[in-house]
Amino acid sequence: MNVSADEPRGPHPTHVLYGRRVRTSYRQPRPAPAHLLVVAGRIREVAWSDTCPPPWRRHPRAHLGDLYVGPGLIDAHVHVTAPGDGSPDGVPSGDLSQAAARALDGLRSVGVTTARDCGGPTPFIHTARSAAGPRLLTAGPPLTTPGGHGGWMGGEAADTGALLRLVDEQVLAGAAFVKVMGSGGGTAGTHPWDASFTADQLCAVVDRATGHGRPVAVHCLSAASMRAALRARPRTIEHGKFRHAPGDTVEPREKTRIAEGLRATGTAVTSTLSVGHFVIARGPAAGDAYDLWLRRQDGDLDDTAMFLGAGVTVIPGTDAGWRHTPFTALPRELTLLTQCGMSPADALVAATETAAAALALPGLTGTLDPGALADYVAYPSDPLRDFTVLDRPAVVVVGGRWPGDDPAAGTGP
Repeated sequence: MNVSADEPRGPHPTHVLYGRRVRTSYRQPRPAPAHLLVVAGRIREVAWSDTCPPPWRRHPRAHLGDLYVGPGLIDAHVHVTAPGDGSPDGVPSGDLSQAAARALDGLRSVGVTTARDCGGPTPFIHTARSAAGPRLLTAGPPLTTPGGHGGWMGGEAADTGALLRLVDEQVLAGAAFVKVMGSGGGTAGTHPWDASFTADQLCAVVDRATGHGRPVAVHCLSAASMRAALRARPRTIEHGKFRHAPGDTVEPREKTRIAEGLRATGTAVTSTLSVGHFVIARGPAAGDAYDLWLRRQDGDLDDTAMFLGAGVTVIPGTDAGWRHTPFTALPRELTLLTQCGMSPADALVAATETAAAALALPGLTGTLDPGALADYVAYPSDPLRDFTVLDRPAVVVVGGRWPGDDPAAGTGP
């Protein structure tokens, strides 16, 4: 996939980024002084020095001084047209362009430089862009059964042939990936514990999408839906929850088998723990959802911890726009992942290079290594020591574009 085509439009001025506290990866325990040469929106070269290499001195320099510079963050699951007003369906209200602009502003305000929209109406969703970013990967309407979860978006399919036609149509419309509702969800008349499609149908979808060079994400809220999805080996499973019918239970050994399957296939789970957090934070004003998530949230945290303990790849996605989840939720999602056993460094790696790999973007974003897109965020304190700073980045740059397309030029060492 040509990711650069999905970047916000505008010039990419060649410039040199300088900071005294730079990390090109959150695997790097301590920041260090560095100059980064940015050409055509990508990192061309990194010089680990306080002194700018002489050949680079003819270019404008962006001085970030004592700010802590690191790769931009990835929110792997958002819905930029959804209202975030508690609706279980996420049906947009009002002007779609204004809704998407507010969503993108919210994402960027917490350091998100790439986001994956996991379901929205076409044709609008494929044109939802902001000149300042973040970069948006879109799927369009998720594939679902007639009357199924999210069916209002237009992705209903009654049989395998219809599923494959929808895959072809969505790729033609501009989808960067294919989203499938593998189970029911919040939509009235659906149940999260019911699998929506058979393993054979999901295999057919993954095969067709792979032929188009598109990864697949499967929404799974039950053990049955995850079992079916594992046969198909999608790139990611969204939510990865173990919902069950009233009176039923999911045995621990069944959860363990699914975790082992996820690890063996390399399928990543997108966490979406923020949904329950923000429903609970809203209190009884959230209606029936409040009591529901009071019962669910601890179990969801425990299951995420179980996945991590089993070696499953978990990446952060907030489901922003759904229920009461704001587009500024990613720092909270990362904090919730630390409650499940990730260290702060683990959580930031998950939100950068691990998420990039899971979204089929390895080497393109998630680090500041040579060849990567110049997506970077600067904070007033070290996020590995102070997670609260994730809510207030000082600088957010997508694809090397400074506000006004003019790097903050100056003189320096």
